[in-house]
Amino acid sequence: MMSSCRVIARRRVAYISKFSSSVRCTSRYLSSSSGDEKNGLGLDSLDASSKWRKGQLSKIEDRFKNDSSIKKIDDWPVYEPLDINNDEDVQPMWKDMESRVTRRKSMTISEASSRGKKVGRSNIRKTDEEAWLSAGLYDDEKPKEQK
Repeated sequence: MMSSCRVIARRRVAYISKFSSSVRCTSRYLSSSSGDEKNGLGLDSLDASSKWRKGQLSKIEDRFKNDSSIKKIDDWPVYEPLDINNDEDVQPMWKDMESRVTRRKSMTISEASSRGKKVGRSNIRKTDEEAWLSAGLYDDEKPKEQK
């Protein structure tokens, strides 16, 4: 079974190499014991993809190695974390955040409609029946006579 798989894999590689300049995929049955590694056919898809990925990452790294516009990490300011021992330490920050929210003016419906904004909750989706009702599915042009 193993030898027939190798023959099939070799045929597949030969067929692929007719139509492309480089063989991109090879079978996992081609191993170093088959002697194909000397020909460059001993790569499996995992090796090929990892080599490609490493090449792409090295290209990106090379772009930024000599870039003078990037600040070095040594130039960045170092901030000390706040020493918070109780709730009283954070109260001024909470009051500032709360005042930003409470000082906001809420818009009236007419102001919102003139600016093209929605009023109320906007994350509620119409049910199927509400959509059908607004589309006029249940409207009868002529009511049927009942006997």
